[in-house]
Amino acid sequence: MAFVARFPRLIAVGLALATVVGVVARHDVTSVPAASAASAIGQEEPALSFVSDGRIFLEPQVRLYTSDDTSGRTDTDHNIGGGRYFDRVEVRERDNEVDSLRFVIEDQPDKSMYQWCHHREPVRCAHVEVGIVEDSGALFLFAEEASITTDIIEEGLGLDAGLNRFHYVGDFPRQRVELSVEIPGQDLKVYREVSLGSSERSPDCADFPSQNADRYTCLFLAEALPSDPPSASADMITALPNLVQPKANYRLVFAEEFDGTPEEDGCKPGLDNGMVTLSGDVWHFDTNPCNNVDSNGVPCANVEDGSYYMAVITSCSPEINSNGKVRFKYGYIEVKYTADMTAHSTAAWLNMALSISDPLILLKHKYRRYDIPVEDYEAVTRYLGTAINLFEFLPSSRSEVSHQWINPYGEQRFTTTEPRRSSKRLRLCRRGSQSSNPAPFYTGTTCKSTETITRGIEWTPRGYRTFFKVDGVHDSLAVVPMGNISIGSWPSSVSTDGQVSFSSSERLFTGNQREQFFEFLTDGDSDSILEKIGISHIPLEFELHAHGNPSNNRIQTKFEIDYIRVFQPIDRYTGMEPVYQ
Repeated sequence: MAFVARFPRLIAVGLALATVVGVVARHDVTSVPAASAASAIGQEEPALSFVSDGRIFLEPQVRLYTSDDTSGRTDTDHNIGGGRYFDRVEVRERDNEVDSLRFVIEDQPDKSMYQWCHHREPVRCAHVEVGIVEDSGALFLFAEEASITTDIIEEGLGLDAGLNRFHYVGDFPRQRVELSVEIPGQDLKVYREVSLGSSERSPDCADFPSQNADRYTCLFLAEALPSDPPSASADMITALPNLVQPKANYRLVFAEEFDGTPEEDGCKPGLDNGMVTLSGDVWHFDTNPCNNVDSNGVPCANVEDGSYYMAVITSCSPEINSNGKVRFKYGYIEVKYTADMTAHSTAAWLNMALSISDPLILLKHKYRRYDIPVEDYEAVTRYLGTAINLFEFLPSSRSEVSHQWINPYGEQRFTTTEPRRSSKRLRLCRRGSQSSNPAPFYTGTTCKSTETITRGIEWTPRGYRTFFKVDGVHDSLAVVPMGNISIGSWPSSVSTDGQVSFSSSERLFTGNQREQFFEFLTDGDSDSILEKIGISHIPLEFELHAHGNPSNNRIQTKFEIDYIRVFQPIDRYTGMEPVYQ
């Protein structure tokens, strides 16, 4: 650990130094006699010093930017844990009267030890560097070449699918970063070398040789669930639907009830801040709802009255997610939400969704490094996962759909991995001559101002079972029947130069081709159905978002989430043979 100060006037630097040992002069620093320095250190505290012990740990996922992108770094609060920044450099001021500080990354001599590589061309890589917000000391990571991101946008994936997205850094090697802080306008600058590296929460990964599938699995595919989850009430267990095992076998392993006490007048008078009730150990989120408001000053997202609500306008598309914090494999997931179906522009496309999904491009440039061949569905579901959309609510059509996707963006360009999905539609009220194939499993007869829906899906090694309940219509959760589930794919083709591409139109399976994707665990019992498509065999993470292209900056449709719960059987489905398709 190195501490350095420029000495236009005599100061002490570092962490409560009692002697001159540990104060190191750089080659361009004017030195002072050791005796004088020691005497000064003994007489008074340092004018400015670093607080940390010099070791900074990266969480399993952090957000990664391009060197020329600042769009994600405009949060004036520079909140740690909201996804933009992974840590903050703290300093101690002797007089506590400093109006401003200026932080700088002076050097990162070991940056060549870690690179971000193109998801399809692993030979094209960019060094990952550490950046710092000058006025707050908030730290972030960025890649020095923007050309890789440009390619991603041209492929139609968008920036969020590339660098400006949560990025797995479980194999980030410990390396040196030299920082400095100064008081603008004064001849004082303090230096410190820190050690930055991956979290040491999974030391067992070091037992595996580098660059193999076991190490890849250990670093990136481990479950992360609360060690002390809330207990399920007797009513919760009783209300569980017809799962693959008896209800008594299930335990609540995760619950977000959105029932914390908001901070009164948290960001402006008269507006409570409910976002602070969310746990930073579970979610990435913006802690200040006033950072994104509509033309009437209403936040696009907040927690209030026991629910998390979100809405999309032209200037904001809120999202919370559990990237790198909470992930799980298999279980029964249940969510209850209320959809506002009042005034709304039917011309706008909006989407309110809750997904548990694979890290998509976050892992796709990793598996090559660990010599893992991904050329078929089994490898995709074993090492890259799938996307499970619990719901996607579309306000313009007052409808909702859920999917299980495998290779949804056609990232794996092999003829054996064409994108496939199942779809289950729910129409909350009849409007015009809307039609779909197959028919929705529920269609409301009247258009109400709001509808409250409970959605459930059991994710097992052999397939999925989907449930729904409309308040005021159904007494309990019902299974979506086989006749209301579509199975589709986007067929592949190979060009003369050997490039694989996928059709832009979905092809629906029919007859025996469709039936191969279903299984009934009990003969003659339609409720024992399993959908055998896109079954992920790696842990997945939550993403709750609102997005679209509204034509105005005033909230028209609010979407409220009452709770999200995850139950798992005690035996974790160990008796079920996994299916890869």
